[in-house]
Amino acid sequence: KQIDKISIKHVDNGLAVAPYLFDNRPDLILMDLELSGGGRAGKQIIQDLKLHPKHKNIPIIVISARRTLGSVEECMSLGVRAYLMKPLDPDRLVKKINEVLLGK
Repeated sequence: KQIDKISIKHVDNGLAVAPYLFDNRPDLILMDLELSGGGRAGKQIIQDLKLHPKHKNIPIIVISARRTLGSVEECMSLGVRAYLMKPLDPDRLVKKINEVLLGK
C-alpha cells in the first residue's frame, strides 16, 4: 500500500511555524534546517515540537544541504524520522514519506 493523495501546506519561515501549528495538526512535517525569512532555527523548532504534547508524535523528515554526520546524528537524536540531503531525489522523498507514514 502507498499513499495516493497528499495535501501540502507551505509555511514561509520559522516565525510562521508556531501560528500554523496552533490551528493545525499535520500527519507529517518536512523541514529544511535552514529556514528563510528569519525566525527560529530548524533544530530549535524540532526540539520545541518534540517537547509539546500536541505535536511530539508528528513525524518529521528533515531535508537539508548539511552533509555532516554530526548534523544527521543531532537531528536523529532529536526524534527526526528521516534525514534527506539536497539535491533531493523526488522518488526517494516519496518512498521515505510512505515508509514514515505507513511503516514500510
